[in-house]
Amino acid sequence: VHALQSAGTARKVVGVLAVVSSIVLWIHISLTPPDPDRVAWREAGEWILVQVGPNREIISNRERLVFYAQGVQAPLSAFTDKGPLSRPMAIDAEYEGGKALLLKLHSLRLKPDKQFRSISVYLPRPGY
Repeated sequence: VHALQSAGTARKVVGVLAVVSSIVLWIHISLTPPDPDRVAWREAGEWILVQVGPNREIISNRERLVFYAQGVQAPLSAFTDKGPLSRPMAIDAEYEGGKALLLKLHSLRLKPDKQFRSISVYLPRPGY
């Protein structure tokens, strides 16, 4: 505003360029679709929250997903195949060790309760 009100032409040009570039940037951002992977993190986290409630320990390799589930993150190494699946799990196959754990779960004949793009969600089971 100060640049537009000044007497100098150069300052007015800079002020106009700042306003126009801000409008163009806002239009570009508003028309850009959201990242589908981030949407999947949110949907998976919210679905887990509805299914098991808040403040649960969740085995996951995606911290943001656990945030949306209002849970406490446990690393993938917390999963043991010795007993029942006692904690919810949300595994992103495209991130840190996700494929290996999914192959292990598949070999145990466990199927995900819900799939969100590359994220497989397993709810607690009394025994398998």
